[in-house]
Amino acid sequence: MGHNAVRDAILDATHLADPSAHAEAAGLVPSCPPLRPADIFTAAALPGGQAALDVGIMSPHALGAGADCCEALVRRKLGDQGYGPHLEELAAEGIQYVPMGFSCYGPLHPDAERILD
Repeated sequence: MGHNAVRDAILDATHLADPSAHAEAAGLVPSCPPLRPADIFTAAALPGGQAALDVGIMSPHALGAGADCCEALVRRKLGDQGYGPHLEELAAEGIQYVPMGFSCYGPLHPDAERILD
């Protein structure tokens, strides 16, 4: 529920710059069309291309959170258990995959902050 609320708030803000932005885009990975690596799919987040923004929220008390739960979440999403195996295919489609890591207490990963700014 919290994840969807954060996704929806970011999508609302994204619509100010890109009215065509949409949530839960499927078909971005041609070899696996049902995958939905983008909580938000937009052309406004990064200069020069499409972005698949993947919102993630983690507690600093979660298993594997380490000293920085936002960084741990981003690494997990970029790794073999996340969308790591599909990054080259997304890039070939002109899509940059960007995990947006948030702590459940508010702090966010620098990449998420950069996108929101």
